[in-house]
Amino acid sequence: GDDDAAVAQLDVARALAPDSSEIVFLQGQLAGFRGQFEDAITYYRQAVELGVDNVKARFALAQELEQSSDDTALLEAQQLLEQILDRYPNNLAVLVAHIRLAVTRADTAAAAGTVDRLREVSGGWPSIALEQFNALSTAVSTGELDRARTLAILLRNVLVRVTAFLESQAIVSVSAELVVEPLRMFLRLPSPSPT
Repeated sequence: GDDDAAVAQLDVARALAPDSSEIVFLQGQLAGFRGQFEDAITYYRQAVELGVDNVKARFALAQELEQSSDDTALLEAQQLLEQILDRYPNNLAVLVAHIRLAVTRADTAAAAGTVDRLREVSGGWPSIALEQFNALSTAVSTGELDRARTLAILLRNVLVRVTAFLESQAIVSVSAELVVEPLRMFLRLPSPSPT
């Protein structure tokens, strides 16, 4: 598409609805698509500040921060995921992202806690996912954190075909089929009643 036109339209939308977390989130997504990762982080931070319930902005910010090798950014990403887990404690997509970050940061206590939480939601997983999870659990318990990171990535790759994972991912992330999610209500006008 025409990225420059989209940027201009989102700038107009933001001028009309400056307190809209959704618009700022869209600006972050567009910046990320354009490879402007620092701008994406700035927009996602603003979206989180404007909309404390905007878990998609929180998750997107965590994902962008995870790309950093800076431990402060990685810690912030882990904390963002923990905030989402406070609201959605069994969100499988967030739990898998959380364990990946915890082992990356060598936070063995957080990793072990997340292993326990994953164990609680593992009923019904396919056998290959259970095998990956058991290997991940062993790696965490024995302190093989580099191996655990690889296994967490592999676990995610296996779970991505599991309905429970897809449903949990839909709560915190925009569908891969969409460029962005549509806005479902007016931002400046009162929304019409459903009747």
